[in-house]
Amino acid sequence: MDENLTFAIEHLAYGDREEHDTMPVFDSEYYLRSNPDVASAGANPLLHYLRAGRREGRLPRPPAHVQNDQAQAQDAPANRNTEERAVGTVAVEEMEAAAKRYAAIYRVSPVLHSEDHMLAHFLKLSAEGGLGFYFKGGLADAEQLMTTIEKLGIDMDNLRVLEFAAGYGRLTRHLQKLCDLTVSDIHPEAVAFVSKHCGCPTYLSSKEPEQLKIPEQFNVVAVISLFSHLPDRTFGRWLSALYALVAPGGYLIFTTIGESARAINAQIPTPGSDGIAFEAISEQIDLDTQDYGNSTVHPHYVGFQIGRIPGARLVSYHAGVWWKYQDQYVVQKTF
Repeated sequence: MDENLTFAIEHLAYGDREEHDTMPVFDSEYYLRSNPDVASAGANPLLHYLRAGRREGRLPRPPAHVQNDQAQAQDAPANRNTEERAVGTVAVEEMEAAAKRYAAIYRVSPVLHSEDHMLAHFLKLSAEGGLGFYFKGGLADAEQLMTTIEKLGIDMDNLRVLEFAAGYGRLTRHLQKLCDLTVSDIHPEAVAFVSKHCGCPTYLSSKEPEQLKIPEQFNVVAVISLFSHLPDRTFGRWLSALYALVAPGGYLIFTTIGESARAINAQIPTPGSDGIAFEAISEQIDLDTQDYGNSTVHPHYVGFQIGRIPGARLVSYHAGVWWKYQDQYVVQKTF
């Protein structure tokens, strides 16, 4: 018998004897809906919960009040307005109370946008599971980025950060409380939304890196999960364009998908001898998949691209430090 299956059966039968509790009722469909990272990795939901999810505080089934709400919804007449706004498959009005609760906990804006690709990715049918991951994960990412910046020895009192490819504010709503923040995104609606609800200066990005118009420089330019989507045709060009926005002595921090991600998702494309593999596949249907898909890169490829930029110095490389899936590179502008 497969050792993974044996592991699951033993825990279902006996529970965790060291913790003196038995295995709670497990809802595989709910677990995958509420944890899109597990679903996208193709992991067995029960095994993931037993080995990691339980320690991480992930729920094995919907909370009692969500189950009750779902039961009531099934019994209620179908009188919902078909014009109702929705994020993913859940009506915005259905999420407002939950969003306000999370926003009060984290002291951030509760406002959500119906075109938020990240929220739609997290949120399937359960407002509680996906929404909680959206808010809590945004805070965790903001804290991780700030910890990285602090370790660089930057003057935190005068820190100016550009968050590039910011989307609809999952990270921004937390990060703007921690630094002097400017954001940029390619979606005009996202730029307008973040400006209004997060109060940050904003710039609209561009399809081609050479067309980017941001007339400022920053101590840190942070690019979380953009280079994991770029083809070879624009990878180095975007690296140069964003490096140009770094003030002398400042840093460009960005993430990529490398071989460390294969432990979670064995299906990621394998780079060839040039060090990059690109698939023209994307959940963001409003973007051309030839420009924005899924890419896997080897460190030597990234190092080569950095080496082509005059004055760029690779300060650090850490594999899998973002969500145990993406690698982080920190590049300093030496002149």
